[in-house]
Amino acid sequence: MIIFFGYWFGLRPRFGVRGYVHLVIGSSLGLLWLVGGTVGFGVVQATRLYQRQIDPVLVESGDTLEWLLAALVGAITWLWHWWLLNRPRPGETSSANAVEPNARRSDSWYAQVVAFAIGPAVLTLVVMVAATVTGTLIWFFGSTDVSASDWFEPAPGLLITAVVAVIVWGYHRWELLRDGGGVRNEPLRFHDHGIAAIGLMATVFGLAGLLFIAFSSLGAAGELIAESFEAANSLILSIVVLITGAVLWWVTWNRIEGHRQVDPVVESSSVWRKLYLAIGAGIGGLTLAGAAIFTVFAFLDDLFTGTVGRATLVDLAAPLAWIFAVGAAVWFHIDVWRTDRAVIAAATPEPRLPPPPTASAATPIMPAPQPLVTAAVPSATAAQSSATTAQPSATAATAVLSGVSLRWATEADHGELFTLQRAAFVDEAVAYGTPDVPSLNETFPDFRERMATVPTLVAVDGTRLVGALSVRSNEQGHPWLERLMVAPDRRNEQLGHQLVRAQCEHLRSQGQPVMRAVVGDRNPQLIAFYTSLGFHRTGTTEAQPGVPELLIMSNEPA
Repeated sequence: MIIFFGYWFGLRPRFGVRGYVHLVIGSSLGLLWLVGGTVGFGVVQATRLYQRQIDPVLVESGDTLEWLLAALVGAITWLWHWWLLNRPRPGETSSANAVEPNARRSDSWYAQVVAFAIGPAVLTLVVMVAATVTGTLIWFFGSTDVSASDWFEPAPGLLITAVVAVIVWGYHRWELLRDGGGVRNEPLRFHDHGIAAIGLMATVFGLAGLLFIAFSSLGAAGELIAESFEAANSLILSIVVLITGAVLWWVTWNRIEGHRQVDPVVESSSVWRKLYLAIGAGIGGLTLAGAAIFTVFAFLDDLFTGTVGRATLVDLAAPLAWIFAVGAAVWFHIDVWRTDRAVIAAATPEPRLPPPPTASAATPIMPAPQPLVTAAVPSATAAQSSATTAQPSATAATAVLSGVSLRWATEADHGELFTLQRAAFVDEAVAYGTPDVPSLNETFPDFRERMATVPTLVAVDGTRLVGALSVRSNEQGHPWLERLMVAPDRRNEQLGHQLVRAQCEHLRSQGQPVMRAVVGDRNPQLIAFYTSLGFHRTGTTEAQPGVPELLIMSNEPA
């Protein structure tokens, strides 16, 4: 109780901890107890039924009350926290210390569904299927020293566990599909790539086992499998794990690639696909490096001691098996990564700016200007408006100025842009002497929602976003600069000038020559920046709670 109150009333508001973390923990623990109690009760009952069929004398007596109690406690805990995690919260809003505003669509909800429910369920299912098939094949084709009744006694428990895993997987996948309305989204990509990773791990382990047996047999002059029942059993296990993992990976990967054929740019740009490839490459690289070091060391040791021969191949069987198995997986996924980069590069538009955004006057304007101050390259902001602006076409092209590529931002850029915003506006908090700065307090969901309503021009150096500038049109169709930001280490390179001039030139070509900006007045460089671009003071904003009075500057002829 003390720990809970300390977290809820101390750590959470002090450090802005995501408010649904405790619900995820409670839901995960409750689900674990529910599944454990259900499996335990089912295994006991299935084992009794199995023993009764074999020999009634063998039926063991045991109390299943503890399993039922565990399942009951787990069910109550899980249902309570799961209900809270799914409950709509229409009255919640975001702030610096706020919890995630929508529980069901929060990062916590997706973590609970995919990471703490679907992932363990699929992994458990793979293990249960592999163990069941392996045990059956070993009985018929391998070697055992026990009776059939004893050998197959675990089978009912494995079956019960597999059935429960399928139920957990199926329910949470249904929830995931229901949340997205059947539309392909990032959580579904998270799910698919997570399942593919589990299948890939099983495939690599199975292939490594087969190669280990093959290399060991070559080193032992082919006598290993013929004379060792244990090796034969290991061969069966490796084959089953390989087939189980390969089928799971192949089915899931084909589904992923099918979606990529429909929408190649979005799928190739998915953060979960990138993580799947990056983590796989990282783990694979470490495994290859370790295996290679061990291989070289063992070979040189035998070389210097004069014992190089078939025995050396037996010593090197394990590292060589991992090198070949992991190397094949890494090679395949490097090719996938190259293909993704080619797809994204091919989707880069022709060097021209897109048509102008069109303002929507359906929603009344609600100005709420914000000061934007950066260190060396001054920035600007727009009067905030709830009037939305149509985003330019996804086929918008790029323009290159002074070696920096300018293009329109896409949804795939949101994560990097959010990080850039945090870095660019730290100086604003220093200038105004308060950490309560809108651009720093904005949560990622709110950031994505805002970015969906404003066309944003980004400056790209290679693959890195080094600057950005949004433009929002108010109810009268007047364009306002919003959140010009430049990476702190790229200031004094005229990136801010390039972005503003490009936006002004674009709007001027579309019949909108006048650009406005709300400017903080605590940095003389800021005013000088806009003055150098042809802007002049045209008025001031009204001071609002948390927002001081600011200058309004425009490039409209005086």
